[in-house]
Amino acid sequence: MENEKNSHLDANNNEIDLMDLLLIISNNIKTLLFLPALGAICATAFIFWQAQKPTIFVSKASVSVESSIAKDEAPKARAEVVISAINSGDAFADFKGAVTASLGRADRLVNLSASAESPEKARALNHSALEKIYSITAPSGAEAARLQKLLTAEQQRLIEIHQIISQYEISSETDAKNIRAYGELLQVANSREYSIAKIEHQLSGVSPSNIVLAPTLPESSQPIKKFIPLLLGVTVGGLFAFLWIFTRYGFQLLRQDPRNQAKIALLKANLGLKQ
Repeated sequence: MENEKNSHLDANNNEIDLMDLLLIISNNIKTLLFLPALGAICATAFIFWQAQKPTIFVSKASVSVESSIAKDEAPKARAEVVISAINSGDAFADFKGAVTASLGRADRLVNLSASAESPEKARALNHSALEKIYSITAPSGAEAARLQKLLTAEQQRLIEIHQIISQYEISSETDAKNIRAYGELLQVANSREYSIAKIEHQLSGVSPSNIVLAPTLPESSQPIKKFIPLLLGVTVGGLFAFLWIFTRYGFQLLRQDPRNQAKIALLKANLGLKQ
């Protein structure tokens, strides 16, 4: 019936005007209604299946892994490196699928999300992930020994500088040369203290002091997204409907074109189809 209606369209005219389009749609209105409805039914089944899965609780946490001591130097632990280790590294294999990490674009914090079947377990997972971050960012072995040796030397130099500074007695009668020397010693002492702070940061790696948001105890479970699957199902069904209708219409035009009759007959013969 639909084929007969579509045959009223001019097969020799390769252009489709608005009326042709409306006629094609009206001839296939059942298909346009059926496929989106089928998509909505599939989406509803998916939502129902999701609702049967165990309830999931998500605990959040945020930690700073980049040094704020030296802005002009590469940090010890880049946020991207830590996030990559959490999401796909061997060190976090035990947390795979349960703990994920993302980067805060504005603050460059490492944001953790731990999923579990209870609020307490989700928070405990986040705590365990943080402990693992502490361990992988702290130096060990020869590197730790080198940094400790460097720290001891810097601390000894600072003690010596403070001893020299303590020998100066600055008063209104002190000449300019001694005042200038005293100021230079204070600058050297500040530089040593800055170096010591950097080395200590490298030795400690990421520590509990870097936590910005402690692991939360979720009060409610992860909500099930209902609207998005339903909208997606209807949209995909509608696209398939239009694709099916206009593809079939295109083939009908090809069959009606006398120039293609011989080609279609030859194609059917090659495929072993009935004429």
